[in-house]
Amino acid sequence: MTQPLFFTKALPVLFILPVLTIAVPSAAAQQPEKCLRVEENTLRSPVLHFEGQYAGRPVELDLIGTIHFAQPEYYDQVSHLLAGYDAVGVELVVPRGTELSWIYPQAPEARFDFSDILSLVSSLQAFLTEQLGLTSQLAAIDYRQEHFVLADIDAETLLERLTEEPLGEMITAGDIIGIGLDLTNPRQRRELLTLAAALLAAKDRRLTGRRLLAEFFAKNADSPQLVPFGRLLIEERDRVAIDRVETLLAEGKSRVALLYGAAHLRDLSDRVVERFGLTFTGADWLTVWTW
Repeated sequence: MTQPLFFTKALPVLFILPVLTIAVPSAAAQQPEKCLRVEENTLRSPVLHFEGQYAGRPVELDLIGTIHFAQPEYYDQVSHLLAGYDAVGVELVVPRGTELSWIYPQAPEARFDFSDILSLVSSLQAFLTEQLGLTSQLAAIDYRQEHFVLADIDAETLLERLTEEPLGEMITAGDIIGIGLDLTNPRQRRELLTLAAALLAAKDRRLTGRRLLAEFFAKNADSPQLVPFGRLLIEERDRVAIDRVETLLAEGKSRVALLYGAAHLRDLSDRVVERFGLTFTGADWLTVWTW
């Protein structure tokens, strides 16, 4: 998925949140095909496990596919998982040289000033978080942990690259919500408008909104290539993430995780197998929200 695009008085803090869908792997531990499940009034996201040898020693690599606004309990589970790794590479586009300790909004001694948020992306994401009774990943995950490292391109590079892309269709409603849809597609545009109308008409907007958004994600957001600039938002950032993983493994880390939006998992999984020769061993599923 694609999450908040925060603008400070200097450079933007961009948290891209493309969302995909993933199916339960079989007993043979086949590579998952989708990255998000909807079942029994519940939206679930995966933790994908890979194992193998690197430089003659056993290593484990987990891909934690996040949703960037969720129930607090979801982030409690994620935080518990993150404590068990030697290193965690995180998805976060921030100005070059930014320390992760600056990101945690609940840290009064080191926080960004978000009072002048100018981004429509950030505003709508914040609106959805409030309306659905959820919480933001930036507000729930403590990025100050010593074993956290940035595994993403910096804001300056992103802005430079965006100037090279055609701008006409880049900022769509799908990108604003953070699901990476190309709403120049008439069918997807109609479905989003239908969703919005149903939400406005609902008596219980919180529960109805959670259900409709989960179903919309699961049905439509299964291909980052739908984003006109998906190559930049997905593939180029994934390449940086995998490079960071290789550096961590070369430093002797044996148990590593990538904390990335679920839309990245298909491409990241392919890169993990191709670059490191690791084997997919299974998936755990976390409850993102219920209704």
